[in-house]
Amino acid sequence: MSAEQMTNTFNWWSERATTTHTGCWIPHSPAPIDSPYKLIRVNKTNKREYLHRLAWMVANKKRIPARKGFVVRHTCNNPHCFNPYHLIIGTKEENEADKYRINRPVTVETTGWKGL
Repeated sequence: MSAEQMTNTFNWWSERATTTHTGCWIPHSPAPIDSPYKLIRVNKTNKREYLHRLAWMVANKKRIPARKGFVVRHTCNNPHCFNPYHLIIGTKEENEADKYRINRPVTVETTGWKGL
């Protein structure tokens, strides 16, 4: 996927989002029931990416080094948010530590996600 494809897709989605009082960008169309994250098609080859990951890559003009265990973390504690100012890169361990530090239980009630 080219940088231009990523940027065009990000721009399209950012125009179709609601901004919350905390500055979170929430896509108008919901995420799938089995995940709190919006999975989108990026190009005509059906390459799919999570919207928050795409937002981070476009804003930072680089790819996420997936093989090294990096994830995109939400500083706003809202998994639906794709505002690049609310996203930071980190490890899976840091992401898990975030959950415990802010006392966020991972439940269907808090995330709407039934994948656990």
